[in-house]
Amino acid sequence: MVKRLLLLIPALTLLANFAFAMPKVSSQSVNKEQIRAVFLFNLVHFVTWPREAMANSDAFVITVLGDKKFGEVVRAVVEGESKDLTLPIRVNNLENFEDIGSQPCHILYIDGHLLKEWREKILCCPEHAVLTVSNSKGFPEQGGVVNLLTTGNRFAIEINLRAAQNAGLQISAKLIRLARLVDNYR
Repeated sequence: MVKRLLLLIPALTLLANFAFAMPKVSSQSVNKEQIRAVFLFNLVHFVTWPREAMANSDAFVITVLGDKKFGEVVRAVVEGESKDLTLPIRVNNLENFEDIGSQPCHILYIDGHLLKEWREKILCCPEHAVLTVSNSKGFPEQGGVVNLLTTGNRFAIEINLRAAQNAGLQISAKLIRLARLVDNYR
């Protein structure tokens, strides 16, 4: 019994860390989009980007592709926040893939309706350390790094460690313990 409780401590600590951004959202009005936005924001603290990816950045950029409404929710959650107390976090909303190359991007959230074409558009640039995130079934199997899934009222995280490694990203062991690991490409 004690051993089980000790095993739960890291998971509870990580969940508590994920919850620290929640005060920005009224507890009476929390919905799945806001919770997903908080999870997306907290990935900033559980993923390490290569120095080269951060060297010339004046902001840490989260790009939301194809879902303007969700992008606004993310913007509200990250307002006034920073990465490692040094880089302010900025949110970009983009409608299509053609706009991606014109702006820096550290986290790229891809809406499900764009998944059919995402690999050829994004993976053509392996020199960029971009954390790809979605909320669509099968995303990590297609080479995406993080998938934020909801089933009913439950949230689940899927991670493709090989895709993270290929992008030059390091995922925290705390996050890995909570995730379902996926390591195969279709």
